[in-house]
Amino acid sequence: MQAPEPSGQETIIPLSKRKLTWTVVGAGAFVIAAIAILAFASRSIAMYRLVIVGAGAVFFGLVFAFGVKRLRHMPPGLTLTPDALLDNSNGVSIGAVRWTEVTRITVSSISTTRFLVFHVRDPAPYFARGNVLQRMGKRANAAMVGSPVTLASVALDIPFDELHRLVQAYFQKYGTQAAPPAPSA
Repeated sequence: MQAPEPSGQETIIPLSKRKLTWTVVGAGAFVIAAIAILAFASRSIAMYRLVIVGAGAVFFGLVFAFGVKRLRHMPPGLTLTPDALLDNSNGVSIGAVRWTEVTRITVSSISTTRFLVFHVRDPAPYFARGNVLQRMGKRANAAMVGSPVTLASVALDIPFDELHRLVQAYFQKYGTQAAPPAPSA
């Protein structure tokens, strides 16, 4: 997908149906494997291993359910407007971030996954958003990369380099409008 240029209009980047389908298939396979292990486990298997397998079944069951729900109702993964970006790409999505709140955008990576890090004027409101798991994810993001606000292209139907270029173009065009000056030290 060739990313469009910012034009004063909103740009919508859909979720990748292909990636989401493979996630659902993989999670379903893990759940079936975990249930088979639990059902056919001999008494000699240590209890802690059964607990780990059971926890895996629950985790991948949740991933499966979330994925099926997303496939049935696929909202836009990312919407870029002159005012803000609205992330709805995963379970710990950042939600809406106004361009005037962003001070800079950097790239970070964990293993082979690259993602954008949005450094914001006041991170406190972003820590407070979402459910308990989302807030934990944002605290982990901040500890690893210095901001609770991150965005990967993993679930989006756009390559990372195109996403990076497009987001930077929106930030350069709209991020400095009406932005208050940075506090002096």
